Amino acid sequence: MSGLVLIGMAATATGCAGKHSAGTTPTTPEARSYSVADVKRTFAAQGLPLMTVGQEGGVVVLMGSGDTGDFSVLVWPPMQVFGPLGVVVQLHQRLVRIGNIAVTYAPASASAIRVRAAIFRLRYG
Repeated sequence: MSGLVLIGMAATATGCAGKHSAGTTPTTPEARSYSVADVKRTFAAQGLPLMTVGQEGGVVVLMGSGDTGDFSVLVWPPMQVFGPLGVVVQLHQRLVRIGNIAVTYAPASASAIRVRAAIFRLRYG
């Protein structure tokens, strides 16, 4: 495991909860809940297969396999679409929150374009 993400269940949240731009409501795509299967399927469609590397407190940790191991995805239970998430992100990493998932990746990595494409597909179908 490359150590891109650490789960800090008791840590102070640094998530994006409550940071909606003007005119957005809880019915925006970010309010949607995703299953682990949805996330795996979406990333695989971009050529980024995911493997489950752990689970803690209902949070499933997924990482890219093989050459695509420079990003990770955390999937919380569906009822945690809103609210703070305890996530620690390393320097030079991006954190994107979509509903009950959080994706971390290095913007300069080889797979960054495909990771952003998968994020876009999750958000907007």
